This record gives sequence, structure tokens and C-alpha cells, in this order.
Amino acid sequence: MSPPGRLVATLWEADQHAAMLAAALMEWDRAPAADWQSLEAHCGHARPVDQVLFGFIKLQDVLGERLAPLRSPR
Repeated sequence: MSPPGRLVATLWEADQHAAMLAAALMEWDRAPAADWQSLEAHCGHARPVDQVLFGFIKLQDVLGERLAPLRSPR
């Protein structure tokens, strides 16, 4: 794949992870856990947290491992 094609594919993937992260944050906003005990006691509260963490990690990986190497040399 050409560098412009890799850039487009990488940006598309980053957008997908950003959208998933945004959706997880919106779900968290609808029903946040009051404290750590309720978070640990209810799977329904832990799932959005897991999704936020996973989405952030995947977005960070795409940006750091795939997008940063595609930048043009100076």
C-alpha cells in the first residue's frame, strides 16, 4: 500500500476507535458509578469503564505505532 493509502487507512482506524471511545463515554455519562464499591459490585457499571479504557488504548496504539511513523521526514 502506498504511503497516502496507509495514512488514509490509519486515520480511518483511528476514527473508528475514537467513535467507540466517545460512545463508551456517553454510556458512562448516562449511568456513572457513585463510588468504587458500586463499580466493583455491578457489572453494568464496570463495562463502560472497560470500554473507555480499551478504546483509549486502541486509539493510542494506532496513533503512536501506525500514524507517527507515517509522518514525513524533515
